[in-house]
Amino acid sequence: MVGSVLNFLRLISTNINAGTATVEDMHNLLDDYGAVLDYRSSMFPEMLYKAYPDAKFILTTRDPVKWEKSMKSTVMLLAKEMKDKPLSP
Repeated sequence: MVGSVLNFLRLISTNINAGTATVEDMHNLLDDYGAVLDYRSSMFPEMLYKAYPDAKFILTTRDPVKWEKSMKSTVMLLAKEMKDKPLSP
């Protein structure tokens, strides 16, 4: 299931960047979950709000230098791995 969710997230991200993602896309992806957080969901807050207008949105802040260090040691490594070794359907 994780692979299919990641593939769907890629599709959604592509559609959001192209301006073609729909509220239905969000519901198809996220209705089975109680929460989303961090990257990738943080990349499309407007679409999340359209899909879930009654949801609670929590904004947190961090020291930018510590955040960058954390991103480089976690998410960016995963992104590189995904780029180098794409998931199969």
